Amino acid sequence: MPEKKKRPVAAERSIKRRKSGSKNTPGRDDAPQDVLKLYLKSTKANTDGEWEAFCPLHDDHRRSASFNFKDRVWNCHAKCGGGPIAALVKRVKSGKNIFPPPDSAHGHRELEAELSEALPSEEEVDEWHEAIDKDSSRGKFLREKRKLKQEIIERYKIGWDSQRKRYTIPIRDDAGELVNVRFYDPSPSGKQTKFFSVPGHGERRLFPIDQLKSEFATDILVCAGEMDTLCAIGRGFTAITTTGGETNGWKAEWGPFFEGKSVSIIYDCDEAGRAGAKKVAKQLAPHAAEVRIVDVDTERFDGYDLTDFFREGGKRSLLRALIDAAEPENVNKDPRLIDGATFIFDQPEDVPAIWGKGGEVLWALDEGLMIVGPQGVGKTTLAQQLVLSRLGLDPPVLLEYPVAEDSGNILYLAMDRPAQGARSFRRMVSPDDEDVLRSRLIVWKGPLPFSVVHDPQDLKTFVTEQNASTVFIDSLKDLAPGLTQDEIGSAVNTALQYLIAMEIQVVALHHGRKANADNKRPDKLEDVYGSVWLTAGMGSVVLLWGKPGSDVVELTHLKQPAEPVGPLRIVHDRASGRSTVEHEGPTLDILLMRAGKSGLTLGDASHALFRSSDKPELERTRRLFQALVKEGVARYVPGKKGGAGGGGKAPHWYGVETDE
Repeated sequence: MPEKKKRPVAAERSIKRRKSGSKNTPGRDDAPQDVLKLYLKSTKANTDGEWEAFCPLHDDHRRSASFNFKDRVWNCHAKCGGGPIAALVKRVKSGKNIFPPPDSAHGHRELEAELSEALPSEEEVDEWHEAIDKDSSRGKFLREKRKLKQEIIERYKIGWDSQRKRYTIPIRDDAGELVNVRFYDPSPSGKQTKFFSVPGHGERRLFPIDQLKSEFATDILVCAGEMDTLCAIGRGFTAITTTGGETNGWKAEWGPFFEGKSVSIIYDCDEAGRAGAKKVAKQLAPHAAEVRIVDVDTERFDGYDLTDFFREGGKRSLLRALIDAAEPENVNKDPRLIDGATFIFDQPEDVPAIWGKGGEVLWALDEGLMIVGPQGVGKTTLAQQLVLSRLGLDPPVLLEYPVAEDSGNILYLAMDRPAQGARSFRRMVSPDDEDVLRSRLIVWKGPLPFSVVHDPQDLKTFVTEQNASTVFIDSLKDLAPGLTQDEIGSAVNTALQYLIAMEIQVVALHHGRKANADNKRPDKLEDVYGSVWLTAGMGSVVLLWGKPGSDVVELTHLKQPAEPVGPLRIVHDRASGRSTVEHEGPTLDILLMRAGKSGLTLGDASHALFRSSDKPELERTRRLFQALVKEGVARYVPGKKGGAGGGGKAPHWYGVETDE
């Protein structure tokens, strides 16, 4: 394991050091590239001139931003918007409400020694704690508004940082060593968050870990945050939370802490809280003796929480009664069996998208996605970018459409050339991603140890054993032989439907029928290879089409859960494994450069330029080729007639610096 790097201190410190003339500092302090370079993830711009970056305006670990220094604009795909890059530079230089870049930022590495921040000392923790007593209003807020007992404030050394103007909550490991401090502002301004950690020490942890040490801790509350948890502990409950909040992923490694215990999950009364409680219940089910989800007010949907419950007069005895009245979750109950009202009325009016926005949905929740295409057009590249976005390692947007993060585990069935799939993944990640990849991405190499044709339920059993909430199948042809047979196709479809019915999200990679003289460019569902049942059970089918190995392909939406997307012109960056949408088609000279030694035929170039190989477009393309040859940019190689055994070759055009 590589040594974990420290994150830099807040950006304002780096700005001050650059202004003071540090010897490691570039000379052009006002150049946008120098001011923002700490936030760059990529080492070079993509074909559109955009740099992948971390957003300075929120605590960004997903490289959600892009900077375009040529066009002088920037954009955050998460929540912060965008605009002129000069305005962002001014904001960063001011140091106000600016978040530091994570240690995986490319620009961070060269200034790492200069811009590192250590954990606070125990003396600082004590000073913050003593500040609570010196400023009576701070202690009063904790006791009256957050309902913390004075004994709890003392035990866990809750403090006040007058510089940050935030309450401090020390986080310790099971040996009592300080591993983080959570800084809390009950009413943050602007885009600031209520909680943040010491930069570089924000790993999700259970807090307070001492609650799990006692052998008598058999009845445990899992609460929605540090303050709710401390409030519950002060009323005699054994309580725990995660420092990542209720909507961030629960680590599978925490399960054994709850072995054989009775667990009650009390999250906020809103959609996110109730959904998060269900996910944690599923994670704890294999370990806990029983799991309950306790809703302190079933009629509230405004984020009403456990602290609100006690602040409004709720007593320990009443909470105990609510816990006892809650039925243990039957997390092993088959989720396919529900009442009719739930089935009909719990469906949202709009199609919920995993990948998409508005009515344009490429991958709908609880509906399978199939990515179809010939070899070498980037099916695996696209699927693996979806994996990383779902894990939160990539930006929450792909091909300009948002991708929803998955807080659970992802299973990747690398059945087709697993070594090649591993190399493809490797170019997309960095050592900083290792912890997430190790804990939440599960990979199966090669063929499965069972046949879905013999028993379609075997796939569901296999996936649920891995505790996966999303599965990627690479590829469908390796799941079962004989996909052209309807009985085989039906069995494969049944296996996938078992997964979907269990609310496990599915992406399957597949190939199309070979092009022929009557159908040179497949563009229909009928062009997908195999039985009709393979696509019948999918909510969405997208086709990638292009020459094998080409950097430019086209995405066509063959089957849609809502409005169709595209066609989109996709550019693959082979070095980084990133795919982007090209809005304006490249000129013919750029197409020649990309084609390299393969060259271009008249038909290929015509379709790339005009999406048509009809006679008018062919003639326009021919004239463009003639102009490039005249300018000395291209050269023409006549075709060759084939003999009785074939061997003919169509006329080709090449860039002047390219050999045939």
